[in-house]
Parts: sequence; structure tokens; C-alpha cells
Amino acid sequence: MGSKVAPLAGAFIVSADHRVLAWSEALEAATGLKPEHAIGRFCWEALNAVDEAGRAVCARDCVLAREAMAAGRAADVEIRLGPGARAKAALSTYGTRAPLRQVVVHVLVSHTPARREADRVLSPRQLEIVRLLAAGRSTEEIALSLRITRPTTRNHINAVIRRLGARSRIEAVARARDLGLVT
Repeated sequence: MGSKVAPLAGAFIVSADHRVLAWSEALEAATGLKPEHAIGRFCWEALNAVDEAGRAVCARDCVLAREAMAAGRAADVEIRLGPGARAKAALSTYGTRAPLRQVVVHVLVSHTPARREADRVLSPRQLEIVRLLAAGRSTEEIALSLRITRPTTRNHINAVIRRLGARSRIEAVARARDLGLVT
């Protein structure tokens, strides 16, 4: 995905049917997409995010939004900024369980040079694992969330601990925080 990279920060809110309800000024400044052109559209039309392999992250059956309603979700994405320009960002997704209206909040933050260097330490799956650990998720909860077996989850957790030079889950999370991999 060799395209121009620009700084990015911002947030947007989507309804249960994935239509954009709010679009921050910071996201407008980064993407060039005005709120009046984003609000009311499906989030995948407005954001057009892809993962490291170039596969669409945003889609009609959004895994991020669905899992956000359960416990939050994080992913590394690239988003469209305009013709030929994309930006790498960490996308964190949080859902509300308000009785009258469920919404999902997406927060995007640019990869800084230090962050991009730290990302090379862990694979995309390991980044996902360490972020779930930082959110306090158990092995069982991580396995269910990622739809993988508990032994596979344990293997990923142990790999994260080794790659970060830690001796425990807590130390791995602390080192990930120091590297800017989790907040």
C-alpha cells in the first residue's frame, strides 16, 4: 500500500445500522470529508479503511462494530484521505449499550514514527492480543472474541510476552504501553 502517508486524528460515531451520526472536525481536517458529506452515509463508504493486507476493514457486517458492543476492539488500518492519499492509523472502537440507542464510537490516531517502529516488534495478531490483554480480557474472552481456540490464544499471549522481553502478561502490557502500542 505504497501511498502518501499523512498525520491523522479524529473520531466519528455510527448508529446500530452503521450510518455516520457524527464526524469530528479533526477527521474532516485529516480526510477532507466534510461532516455534511459523511453524516448519514454508511461508515464504510465514508472511511474506506483497509487492513495491512489491503482487505476492507469497514463493511456492511462490521466485525469491529459488532465486537465493540461486547467489549471494544482495536485494529490498525489505512484510510482514504483523498485521491491517491491514505493514512495509517490505530482504530479503536467502543460501543454503548444505552437502552434507547446503541451507537459505536470509532477513534483514529496516527502512527507516529516511534509507533511504526514498535509495530514491527509484533505481528498484527499479536498487537490485537496485547490490546485485548491491556483491556483486561482473559484468555477465554480473547479466544471467544477472536474466534480462535484457547491453546492458540495462549500461544499468541506467550509469543507477545517473549517478543516484548517480558516475564508476565502484566509486564507485557506495561512494555506495550511504553512503546505506544496500547493506551
